Amino acid sequence: MATTAIRASHIIAYDGQEHRHLRDGLIVYEGNTIRYVGRTYDGPVDHTIDATGKLVTPGLINTHAHLA
Repeated sequence: MATTAIRASHIIAYDGQEHRHLRDGLIVYEGNTIRYVGRTYDGPVDHTIDATGKLVTPGLINTHAHLA
């Protein structure tokens, strides 16, 4: 199964307790599974999506959350 990385200027993710805003990070997923969310990833990827200047919300979090 292919592994894809998305490089984004803004990532809003849930860390198990609260939503977090990550600037200039990346999301790595394989199939329907998110493998990594953070600043750097050293593993191999098959495809990279450039989302510079974009906001990415992995895991279909509630976009109604009041983000600061």
